[in-house]
Formats: sequence, C-alpha cells, structure tokens
Amino acid sequence: MRVFNLMVNLSSNNQIYLLTLIRDKKELMYVKYIESLGVKVEYVYLPIFCSVKNLLKNIFSKKPFQVAWFYSKKFGQKLQEITKNQDIDVIYYYTIRAAVYKDSVKNKKILQVIDLVDAISFYLSGFSSNLKNPIMKFLVGLEAKRVKSYENIASEFDLAFVTTERDKIILERSSVKAKIEILSMGVSENFLNVFVKDSGFDKNRILFTGNIPYWPNYYAILYFIREIFPIILNKIPSAKFYIVGQNPPRRLRKIKSDNIVVTGFVEDLASEYLKSAVLVAPIKFGSGISNKVIEALSLGVPVVCTSLIADGLPSELRKYLFVADNPKEFAELVIKVIEEPSIRINFVHEVRKRVIKAFDWKNIVNNFVKNIETEITKKRNL
Repeated sequence: MRVFNLMVNLSSNNQIYLLTLIRDKKELMYVKYIESLGVKVEYVYLPIFCSVKNLLKNIFSKKPFQVAWFYSKKFGQKLQEITKNQDIDVIYYYTIRAAVYKDSVKNKKILQVIDLVDAISFYLSGFSSNLKNPIMKFLVGLEAKRVKSYENIASEFDLAFVTTERDKIILERSSVKAKIEILSMGVSENFLNVFVKDSGFDKNRILFTGNIPYWPNYYAILYFIREIFPIILNKIPSAKFYIVGQNPPRRLRKIKSDNIVVTGFVEDLASEYLKSAVLVAPIKFGSGISNKVIEALSLGVPVVCTSLIADGLPSELRKYLFVADNPKEFAELVIKVIEEPSIRINFVHEVRKRVIKAFDWKNIVNNFVKNIETEITKKRNL
C-alpha cells in the first residue's frame, strides 16, 4: 500500500517507472491495472527455486537471508538498462532488500533514495525474544544480527526514509549514518470517503485485521485468543472475535467457533471496522505504524492496543488509544469499550478529523516530494 499510494499520488505530475519482481505469472493480471494509473511497469520473474538457491549460496555469508531470498541478477541488469536508456531523476528503493541493486546504476547524477520503512532489526529482535522454538529463535536472532549490520547500507544513499520518529531514533542509535527523514503511512481514499454514522455497529463485535500470516499479527491473535479473550467471555459471553484478513493459517481456521470468526479476505474492509465495537491490536513486537490502528481511528472506531503500538503514533493521537500490556488490563479495557457505547459514539465525532489530517496520503506525498526536490537541487549543485 505504501508503494501503491506513492505511485498513485506522484503519477499525475511525474513519469513513474515501476521495476518489480514477480513470483507467479498470475501476477501479470495486476500489471495492466497499475499501467492504467499512468505507471510504466517493468518486471523480472523470480521463481521460488531461484530464491532457495540464493539462500543456500549465502547461508554462511553475512548477508541477511531476506536480501539473498529476493536477489535477482536479471533485476540488476534491468535496472541498469532502464537508467541508461531513460532520463531518470530519482530512484526509490523499497526496503533493504532492494539496496543491493544500487551499484547497478552508473549515472551518478541520479538521486538514489532508500525507504527502510521500519527499523527491521528492532522488529526481528523482539520477534526472536518471543519465540519458544529454539531453532526458530536461533534463526530469527541470527537474521536480526545480520540485518542490524546491513542496515548501515542506507548511508550509501543520498536520502533514507522511515515510517516513524521512533524508527529513526532506533536506527541512529544503532550507528546508521544515513540522512533519515520521516515518510509516514497514510489512510487510503477508500476510508477517507466513507460516510460514518455513530450507530449501527454490533456492540459485542471485537475486530482484528491485517496481514494474518505476518508474524507480529499471527502471534498477537494467538495471544488474544489464549490469554485475553477468555477473560472477556467470562464477563460478556456473547462477545465475538472476528479475525479479518487474507491467508489465515490452517491453525487459525481450525480454532474458529461460535465466538471466534475467521473470515479470510474481504472486499470491503471499511465495513468490517464500522460493524465493530472495538479494534484490538495486542501486538508485542514489531516496528513502524500499525495500519489497522490508523484505519480504525479514521472511521471513529475505538482501539485497544499495547504500548508498542501506541508509541508508533504521533503524540497528539495517543490520547485516543486505550493502552494495556498485560492480559487482565487489556481485557478490562475491551470490556469497558463494549459496555459503554458512548465511547464508540464520541470517537466518531472527535477522532476522525484529526486522524485524516495527520494521515492523508496527499499531504504525506507532498512532504516526500519536498524532501526529494531539496536533495535533487543539492546534487545538481555539486
């Protein structure tokens, strides 16, 4: 969504090229849609067996596993070809996985920026500390060390971006010497244009949404089901927990019940928020901004979350969150929101405007452009 919204908002005044990897030929169906937005798409096919081969080749190197997994020699060649034959002003590299291709660009006049998105080493360290399986704990811990060392590659770029001030501070404390600016996440137009009423929601409906297989989300769901939801059900037996998002693992699909609903992918995510009394985000490790939280707030839906999630939001918005870090307190806050519908109604009127102003993609992209233009001017004056 980050790259997509950047492309959509930039394409009206700029010529945008998207160079991307695809895993499956079925993904070609999306190329036509992206090109209909005025974006020129180039792609390189990277089958799984090539990624496995890359991983085995680099297993004893210092390169992060994720960088090896997504490496493609043809991708670097294609980037070199595009920058040689087209008049390119800026190259935007998405995540450290793309940083390896920087040396493919021979034209030194092109501004090269990297979007680290989050402090990935911080997320991986938190992930490792929460794992029980010793093999997984070792592998994720090893990846965290490799990524922490590799993140300083950002210093080789003209400019780097991260999502939050917290991520910037973490990277700077880790001795990443890059010039780092903030590029926040935003709320999509689908949410900005929704007509929100202060009634019609199900007061017993508890929502979790997101990329379900993503480890912080998956562990948060299991943590909620095992340690928090039983406390809620003891007080409110009619409460229902809805898990909304694509590709839910089989383990989650098996534990669905009268009180736990696993929907899988839904076409209209906004309506899932609007039908719910509260969004829960009991996430214990991760970094950046939680999209689900800003989407919920933009629709006036109360959010109960951990302090980790709250700390990723601007300070002026944290006061609208219900924050707890242990199961009992978390459950009590969810119960409070359910039992006091006026909280949900007040949120519709008070929070929506503030969140939309802070997370409007147009404003975010405008700030992105200002940073880019400043650096282009500096580079041309060298």
